[in-house]
This record gives sequence, structure tokens and C-alpha cells, in this order.
Amino acid sequence: MKTIVLSVSLALTVAGPAQAGKLEDMLKGMAGETQKQEAPAGEKASEDPTKGIVGALTGKQGADEEIKVGEGVAATVLGAAPLWNNAKAQKYVNLVGRAIAQHSERNTLPWAFGVIDTDSVNAFAAPGGIILITRGMFAVLDTEDELAAILAHEIAHVTRQHHYKVIKKQKVVEFGASLLKRDQGGNKEVINKMVNTGAELLARGLDKDAEFEADRDGMVLAARAGYDSSALISVLEKLAARSTGDAALQLLFKTHPSPGGRVTELTTVVNAPLEAAAVRSASAARIKQYVK
Repeated sequence: MKTIVLSVSLALTVAGPAQAGKLEDMLKGMAGETQKQEAPAGEKASEDPTKGIVGALTGKQGADEEIKVGEGVAATVLGAAPLWNNAKAQKYVNLVGRAIAQHSERNTLPWAFGVIDTDSVNAFAAPGGIILITRGMFAVLDTEDELAAILAHEIAHVTRQHHYKVIKKQKVVEFGASLLKRDQGGNKEVINKMVNTGAELLARGLDKDAEFEADRDGMVLAARAGYDSSALISVLEKLAARSTGDAALQLLFKTHPSPGGRVTELTTVVNAPLEAAAVRSASAARIKQYVK
């Protein structure tokens, strides 16, 4: 399949009602019968991750807006590259991701995970808890620990609200404080503009400090869930060994610090507990059932 590179040149637009409806169906399909499988690393499967994405999430004011924006951003990504037609792999990634998310500070978010059908090697975090990795990234991984490391990094972006904070700042610039005070997240024009900002942000990337923070948090989060804390370093070393001219890595290298630089940053924060957690998990080899 021809490599799909998501960029601003794709003229990313807000999903209309038909596309949004399709997204709901896709997300429901991602959940499937996940709970019937054994949870990874000894974890118990959580409730349906789409509950609250397709409905309204109750709780703090502003949570609904974050999830609405995330749905729109995810719909934009899925408009450029659909979900991979591999139900078993989708359920597997969803289960692993939700097991890790239960150890995060925002474990009540309606988390949903999926694999998109493109050779490009990347992963995306949409505000509100929708995480998408590419089929190309999935193929790079040799163990479930490495999958956990990638998903934990993206979960960390959501828990820290890295994308959403940038989008909210742009919202104030675009619309002004007075309109936002009256709006309180219900204005469709405001939401649509925020979705467009989020899509553009995925194409250009966050600043390097946010990426380093997500690496650090992700390493800790994966270890909390019972996975090898050193797995992210393993993945980054694989990516660093590939040519910078590799088309499949074009967007990843454009939107993230160099893999080698990320490894260097991580080695400065590794402490004794993280070193002790650098042990292959019992479910490490399970990914081989799903990677073709």
C-alpha cells in the first residue's frame, strides 16, 4: 500500500455529521469483545472505552469540549487513513492501551485505541483519550512491552493535555476572551476551529519539551502497568537505526525530536526503581500473534 503521510498539505478539515457518525461506529468496533480476552501484564480489562466518546461525559466543566475536539481530530486522521481491517489486532491494541490507561492520572477518560492502515511509522494522541498508531509502527514492534511503551507515551500526552492546552491557547487568540466566556464550549464554530487547530498541530508536532515529558511519563506509566520500563528505549534505538530518508519515517522525524536525542534524554532520568522495572513482561511475546 502506498505510504500515506499526514500533513497540512492534505487540507485537513473538520469532520461533517456523516464522518462523525462513521467515527462512532469505528470506535464501537474497536471495543468489540475486548473484555473477553485476558488483560496484559496481569491487568483486568476496564469498561467499554467508547462509553462517553459517543455519549456525553459527565464531570468537570470543559471535559466535554476536550472530548468533542478529540473526536474531530481523530475523525480527520481516519479520513486520511482508515482503520486497519484486522479486528483481532484492533481488539488487542485496545486492550493493552486501556490496561495502561487505568494506571494514569486520568483513568476515567473514555479511552479508545486503534491501528490505522498506513505504512507510515507514527502514533497520534487526540485530546480526550483517542489514541491511534499506524500499521507501520505496529510492524516495527517485536514485543508487547514495546507496544505498551508507544501507547504509554501517547497516553501521557493526553494526561498532560499537551495538545489540548495548545489548542485552547489558540482558541483565545482566534475568538477572544469575551466570546469564550459566553460560549462555554457550546459554539459549533468554536469547536470546529479547535478541531482544525488540533489537526494542524498533529501535522507540525509539539515542542520538544512536551515530547521529552511524554517519554519520561510514558516510561513510568508502562512500568506501573507491569511492562518493561526500557522498552521505549528499544523502540527509539530501532527508529534511530533506520535511514532519515526512509519515507515511512518522514512525518515522525518531522514532528518529534530525533530518536537518538530522545534516548539521551531518557538515560538522564532513569533511576533505581525504573532500572529494576527493566524486565521483560510475561506477555511480551503475545504481539507475535497479531503482527504479520
